[in-house]
Amino acid sequence: MRRTILLVFIALGASGSCGAAGESVPFKLYRGYFIVAKCSVGNQENVTAILDTGVSETVADLRLVKRLSLPTWADSATFLTKDANVPGVSIPDIHIGPVKVEKLEGIAADLSALAHEIGVRPDLLIGMDVLHRTSFVIDYHARVLTFGAHAAMPHGALLAPGSRFAVIDSTVLGRKLRLQVDTGFSTLLLYGKRMDGLADLKDTGTRVVGVGLESRVRTIELPEVQVGDWRGSHVRVSVIDDAPREPAGFDGLLGPRVLGARRVAFDFENRMLFWD
Repeated sequence: MRRTILLVFIALGASGSCGAAGESVPFKLYRGYFIVAKCSVGNQENVTAILDTGVSETVADLRLVKRLSLPTWADSATFLTKDANVPGVSIPDIHIGPVKVEKLEGIAADLSALAHEIGVRPDLLIGMDVLHRTSFVIDYHARVLTFGAHAAMPHGALLAPGSRFAVIDSTVLGRKLRLQVDTGFSTLLLYGKRMDGLADLKDTGTRVVGVGLESRVRTIELPEVQVGDWRGSHVRVSVIDDAPREPAGFDGLLGPRVLGARRVAFDFENRMLFWD
């Protein structure tokens, strides 16, 4: 099975059930947008996890795989735009807040590069295969993740139906684009291969770094970007010339912090993204 793993960030220069709504989990914030919380996996407590809506299948660090003696098999995945052979892994009993997944087929990978880039090496990257099971609110100011119902927020955008990702519509240079909302990303990134008219791009020497990849990007400042009912002016956008080999149903990635979001709510029941 080919999987799509879209954990990236910009570095400058199975069965399951949900518990009661409203339970909160504190987290630490790295680089202003990486959400790092504690969870349990199997018989291991106090497991360090990055929660990332840009990851489709949960990724277990090879050290955790070894500690739990987890079974693996040959698999393949797409990391942003690059394909790679990876071990698949069966992850038991993931439990974070009210969310419990008894068994999950994910990916095994060496996550040691993240320790250098963000200052912490996670045991787990919790992706949308876990996070989609209940709505949740990320409060970047209070550094708390709350599962379940949420208060009204001033801005909103529809989540595209039928997608395993959190995908919303946007308008860039007068063109309608679909963007994946990626909490493990700091900016707005477009796949240049799918977007005409991005002239006069400046190569900043910035690189996209993630699990098993490193690619150069270019940047441009756009006069206006619209996401849902939000409009931003003079928005700095990163552009990578390539695109995923297989259609993913979106034209780029959107980090919620680009919207100036203090809080962001993923409301899967009503197919909405809210923020303030």
